[in-house]
Amino acid sequence: MKKHPLIIFLLLFASISIYATAASDPLINVRNYPLEYCFKQIQWYILAFLAIYCIAKINNQDIFKYAKWLFGICIIAVYLLALQHQITQSGSDLKLIPFSHNVNGATAWFEFPGIGAIQPSEFLKMTYLLMLANIVYRHHQKYPHAQLKSDMKLIGSILLLTIPTCLGILLQNDTGVMLIVLAGTIAVICVSGIQKYWFIFALIILGISGYFAYQYILPYLQNVDSTALSYRFGRILGWLDPETYYESYGYQLYNASLSMATAGLFGHGFQSIVMAFPEPQTDFIFAVLVSNAGLIAGAMLILLIIAFDLYLLKLVSQTKDQEHYLVVGLVGILFFQQFWNIAMILGLVPITGITLPLISYGGSSLMSYMMMFGLVYNLEKRFIKA
Repeated sequence: MKKHPLIIFLLLFASISIYATAASDPLINVRNYPLEYCFKQIQWYILAFLAIYCIAKINNQDIFKYAKWLFGICIIAVYLLALQHQITQSGSDLKLIPFSHNVNGATAWFEFPGIGAIQPSEFLKMTYLLMLANIVYRHHQKYPHAQLKSDMKLIGSILLLTIPTCLGILLQNDTGVMLIVLAGTIAVICVSGIQKYWFIFALIILGISGYFAYQYILPYLQNVDSTALSYRFGRILGWLDPETYYESYGYQLYNASLSMATAGLFGHGFQSIVMAFPEPQTDFIFAVLVSNAGLIAGAMLILLIIAFDLYLLKLVSQTKDQEHYLVVGLVGILFFQQFWNIAMILGLVPITGITLPLISYGGSSLMSYMMMFGLVYNLEKRFIKA
């Protein structure tokens, strides 16, 4: 075990996740029995470690060979759910896609009897990284030196993969996963070897877009009654001023912030309730941890996350071929999720439904990440032997 830091990190995350999920139990409104989500999370972690064990028996290159098939299965499932979501949004009661399930306005799950809810978009983002790594690696085999023409071909290939992926996820009304996919894409592009002026061009476009949003869109949102806005715009208003919009879109952030602000160094105690807030076991599990165990526990988790990400970056420096781009993309989506989840709970960015990887309750997210860590585990084994 001492030779495999990855497994030690994952066991630490599992322990924290199980504790935090159990601590959130009194805040969960709908459950069939006490500690239901905690026991389910334990089951998911057992399955997840079994997944790592099974993937460790497979050569990574064999998995890359089947990337197209894996990606194809996932994107078909996503578009089927997107179709059902559009039917539902039109006001129809038609259930065209069997087992499709809507949660909080997003049709992103299949719910099977005896199994539970499965979110294909979580697996899509991982198979997407496999495809993206293949595209960039094969491009560099064909074009070893970056030029304007070759850069445009690479960007075009990436767009042909990224646009259908993000569109399918967006049509489910799942903005969070779409942002995660884009974060992984940006991370891979940054190490793809394209010429620097592309990044300057992208920064200029982002700057212009940000200025336009700040000058024209945000003032408009602040001056319009939240009842006339869409749910997404309402969440932005709740983030900008949670106290003013407490009765509608701001109470989740306001209550979570108050629970954490009064926790002190050691927290209010296990399963304590200061102020109730929705999604304590998923989106707001970091707030539950800080409220129950204190600011020290929150700081220790952040330090653990930083150490884990740095370890993955160390592995990146020793990888090559498709594996290099895969691990870069994995670190990109992992860091983005970690940063955004904690930042949104602290009120620094809007609430988008992005969970905290390896900590938040959720079988699909956990399984998809752990499957990817199975590939990383294979890399780690090779480096240890070397």
